[in-house]
Amino acid sequence: MDLSSLKGKVFQLSSNEEFGPIRPLQGSLPEELQNFKAVAEDSCGNYFVLVGEGVSFWDHETTEIVNLASSFNEFATNCVEPEDIELSQVQVESAWIDPEFLKELEANEKP
Repeated sequence: MDLSSLKGKVFQLSSNEEFGPIRPLQGSLPEELQNFKAVAEDSCGNYFVLVGEGVSFWDHETTEIVNLASSFNEFATNCVEPEDIELSQVQVESAWIDPEFLKELEANEKP
């Protein structure tokens, strides 16, 4: 199961509801997922897990599991590039920047 081609994509239901963006697992799993095979996570602490032959989404806030696809191939087929969102400066109240990424940005700005 190669997830590298899905990195950064989102899983989209026919209702246009999206789950993701998908990224490789980072660190240890929450205790609630110890009996599941997690295959990926999103950037908010939620996980994509295998349930039987299918792929489901585990929400860390509710611990609810949502069935997404009956097979990994169906899951991969429904993963798409996320749409770009354009905001004006007045629409942005705050933003979080990964500290490691900020270090890279600052290093690239220095002459």
